[in-house]
Amino acid sequence: MKSKLTNSNPLIVIMEHGIVYYRNTRRGMFVVMMNADNFLVFESYEITAFHVGDILAGNFSTCGLVEIMNTTTLKSHSVVIQNIGCNESLAIDKADLP
Repeated sequence: MKSKLTNSNPLIVIMEHGIVYYRNTRRGMFVVMMNADNFLVFESYEITAFHVGDILAGNFSTCGLVEIMNTTTLKSHSVVIQNIGCNESLAIDKADLP
């Protein structure tokens, strides 16, 4: 019997793409531009793994621990998304908090 994949199947993950827009390597905080007015902030202990302009893919719809793919380097990383749905100014302020 063939199994049918549906939207309720937990194996289906929506992959979103964004571009690393800003980095604060002192704190391991990164800002990702999802589109012109939608930014998110994530934290990573792997501060050398992400550079401005890198294209990232993952499920960026919720905060917390997620696995993302740096499609520029073709490497996967665990990060903690701190804030989603920010404008540019707020996202950079959040990344620069002490």
